[in-house]
Amino acid sequence: MSTQDSEQPKPYPVDPKEASPAGSQDSLQQAHSLKVDRGDDAQPLPLEPEAPPEKNTPRGEAESSPGQTESSVKALDTCPNCGASMRGSDTLLCLRCGFDLKTLKVIKTVTGEAAKVEQDEQDEQEDEEAPPISAPGRGELWLPGAVAIASLLILSIGYLSAAGGLFADADAIGVGMRLMGLLNVLVRTAVLSLAGLGGLFVLAHMLHKPLGDVKLAAVRMLGIVAAIALLTFINVEIPAWEWTFELTSQAVAFIGLGMAMFRLRVRDAATLLGVTVLAVVGLLMVSVLVLWAIVP
Repeated sequence: MSTQDSEQPKPYPVDPKEASPAGSQDSLQQAHSLKVDRGDDAQPLPLEPEAPPEKNTPRGEAESSPGQTESSVKALDTCPNCGASMRGSDTLLCLRCGFDLKTLKVIKTVTGEAAKVEQDEQDEQEDEEAPPISAPGRGELWLPGAVAIASLLILSIGYLSAAGGLFADADAIGVGMRLMGLLNVLVRTAVLSLAGLGGLFVLAHMLHKPLGDVKLAAVRMLGIVAAIALLTFINVEIPAWEWTFELTSQAVAFIGLGMAMFRLRVRDAATLLGVTVLAVVGLLMVSVLVLWAIVP
């Protein structure tokens, strides 16, 4: 064996810092010693999903679970809607804002009494759907017009001929008195018809119904007044009894014809008669005052 083969190279000590690339060891140590500062209030990540956010509900409405009982609602001392005092644990309605703790809805209050909005809307709808007092049908204009014309024609013939019942002493009545009587009945018919038409307006307001066709209502009222004027032909020897019979029969006829012409109930037709009489009395009082002011 040669000398060159037997000789082995001697290892030399090598410093790891020098053998490694520059800065690699320092970078490794810094990486191992690197820490993330999450602050003092750092909390571990939750393992369970977060609860969904609460749903925003508008003011005046509240979400209630099926298990919520009326006893828990009564335990509230203040209104959850406006914060006003409930005036006792048994109070279920806030008198300030109208919040109902039982239905969890805001209802409308009128003069301290609660009325639900749904009920008000239903009442308004019923009022709009209510038929008018002077509704079409039942002869329209020709039937009451024919009744009025026929009645006035009969009255004209009766006054011109001085028929019994129209005058106290028919034999002593001249032509002038007959014409004055005819004019009187025509004026009286016009005044009563106007007063009856005003009574129809008042009755429509009282019943919360529309009047309907004003022209048709005026013609029907004229027919009613002219028809009841025929009852003046009643002839009784005692004047007091004659006036009593005439007024009673005219009142009954007015109510009956009002029910037939305007589809009124007995009470409503009687109310119409009362309003008409009051209107006539008012017109007479105004006429007397005007005459008293004009005539010295």
